[in-house]
Amino acid sequence: MALPVIELIAQNLLQTVAGITEGAGFNYTLTAQRRTRAGVKREHLNAVIVQDNPRAPRDPKVPNTNEWDLTFAIGVFVIPTETDQTSIDTYVNLITSDVQRAVMKDRYRGGNAMVTRIIPMELAPEEALEYDMAVVNVEVNWRASELDPTINAK
Repeated sequence: MALPVIELIAQNLLQTVAGITEGAGFNYTLTAQRRTRAGVKREHLNAVIVQDNPRAPRDPKVPNTNEWDLTFAIGVFVIPTETDQTSIDTYVNLITSDVQRAVMKDRYRGGNAMVTRIIPMELAPEEALEYDMAVVNVEVNWRASELDPTINAK
């Protein structure tokens, strides 16, 4: 069964984030998951990739295609132990730089996107909870055949 271009892009981002390890030269080793009905693991350095609704940005430049922009939020839980002296800001700075560097190594998402952009990031402190979350927003632009969303129309 052929997967739609949008799913190939989402899987590429998941694999990219899962590849963020200290052994690969990053500051931290992250675990990665996509959102599921079973929920998300709220564990230190666990990244959750949340897909927004695609937006049709403009008239496609190529006839018989649909061109889309899609934002993914990559949120990483920051839940240090009580004895950890590392500041939350340091965690956030290092985590977001790791995610940005990994994501931008392949702007074309394995050949399925026309471009990937980092858009303003945010820190999502949870007031009544015992964790913070560093969030990197990634916008991906892609094009598919208007007749078959599994056909990349770059």
